[in-house]
Amino acid sequence: MTTPAWYQELLAVGEVLAAADASELAAWRGPGADADGADPDDVPPLTVRLGTLGRAFAEHAAELSPTQRREVLRVLEEVQVSGTESDATAVTTGFFEAVLSAGDRGTDLRPLWPDLGPESRAYCLAWNRFTGAESPDWIQIFLSGLLRHSVLPKGLRSAAFEALATAPGVKVLPGRTEFNGHTAVGVRYVVGPPGTSWKDGGRTLLFDAKTYQYLGLRERATAKQGTKVYDQSQYVVASGVVDRVFQRP
Repeated sequence: MTTPAWYQELLAVGEVLAAADASELAAWRGPGADADGADPDDVPPLTVRLGTLGRAFAEHAAELSPTQRREVLRVLEEVQVSGTESDATAVTTGFFEAVLSAGDRGTDLRPLWPDLGPESRAYCLAWNRFTGAESPDWIQIFLSGLLRHSVLPKGLRSAAFEALATAPGVKVLPGRTEFNGHTAVGVRYVVGPPGTSWKDGGRTLLFDAKTYQYLGLRERATAKQGTKVYDQSQYVVASGVVDRVFQRP
């Protein structure tokens, strides 16, 4: 089985990944095998090798610099976007399922999540939903921020919304009315994570009921000095894609 060039790019990122792969190859070829003289195509299936890299990446992320972690995730995102279907499947079912399994065993994945590309995030959310895995608070907060982006890759918006809506402590409020009178669906925490603007359950995000496009928010807050309670709202008037910073759509 020929090793893809992009896989070699992953091994070149850091010794942690190279060592994990070398150990996997040694176990595959058996005792006494000469690593230098071995047939380069005598390797485990790509999914198996990526599973080994995924576990090493998650469990030893602290030994990789932020630049190294971003490079690994960049390569894997590129494979999913423009690689072959078999390579993309090996990346998701091998690498990312191994990473998520490490998270289930207690590995802290928070340093990794912000650098995941859109395709990688979408798969991780879909896999958690498929397996019924409970998303931790930090992912829920990240999802709420992600959904407020005007433009997201196809499939990511619905996957993120469904993941957030089914998270423990989150309440979906159908039949809301947004600022222009259109039907919307609200999402709010019954009791949000401590230390966040969600902690008292006073903030409600509003999304289009069909497309899940972010429309704005309503929030009930208490003045810092005194006990006065007030309501405030934010809403999106228009949005668009531009080519440079400060350019108007």
